[in-house]
Amino acid sequence: NNPRSKSVKVASTFFALDADTHQPVAFTTATSACTAATAAIELLGLAAQILTPQPGQTLVMADLEHLTAELFRHVQEETPFDLLVPMKNHRWLREQLQAIPAKQFTRRWAGFATLKQPYRMASRNAGDLVRFVQRSGEKPDDCHFKAFLATSDRDEVDTLTLDYPKRWHVEEFFNAHQALGWDRVGTLNL
Repeated sequence: NNPRSKSVKVASTFFALDADTHQPVAFTTATSACTAATAAIELLGLAAQILTPQPGQTLVMADLEHLTAELFRHVQEETPFDLLVPMKNHRWLREQLQAIPAKQFTRRWAGFATLKQPYRMASRNAGDLVRFVQRSGEKPDDCHFKAFLATSDRDEVDTLTLDYPKRWHVEEFFNAHQALGWDRVGTLNL
């Protein structure tokens, strides 16, 4: 990332990794004109052929750039997968989450509470979704919130504390395997 370095062509690489085994499942490359959602749809098709999961058996965790109505609708209608994506921490979202009365949250342990609620994207094409909200902190003035959208109603505590942290294995895999020649490739991953 040297500003004085010469420009180089890069290929966007999209890959899926099994978060339990830390092994890659599939990958694809795309042109710069391809959106994250379009590439993810192709990648999910490959992953479904390889894994042949039963509906609701496999949770796909994705990055912020995958938070699109197109991808959520596709996952719900065309794949056996469930999808979980964090919501971008915009000011309007923070204000919305802070306005939720504390009594609506279920306290799980000191400093951690959750809420699960139905959610509809402004673009109704995304279908019926579930928003998981995580509240961290004990004092109302010091609480921090994170929100995630999911295609299915599942246990939010397990999803947020056991499943979602595994998503970081994708970053570990990418960083550990730069020798594959990906050091010059932009990645968006599932």
